[in-house]
Amino acid sequence: MQSCYNSERKGDFMRLDKFLAHNEFGSRKEVRKLLKKNRVKVNDTIIKDPSYILDIEKDRIYFDDTEIKYKK
Repeated sequence: MQSCYNSERKGDFMRLDKFLAHNEFGSRKEVRKLLKKNRVKVNDTIIKDPSYILDIEKDRIYFDDTEIKYKK
């Protein structure tokens, strides 16, 4: 698992559940249910861990094979 405290990596980091909730996929609780159903991929890998740390500038996040961009 990636760590947002790794000083060698630069970028904007966020937990996967927070990213999805911020992008209006539901509350964090609802998002965890979506993750359990294998509906979310990061860089073409299914991720079930809501605490997975994303680099929102570099990682590609998909919901049901549709790419999601971070809403500012």
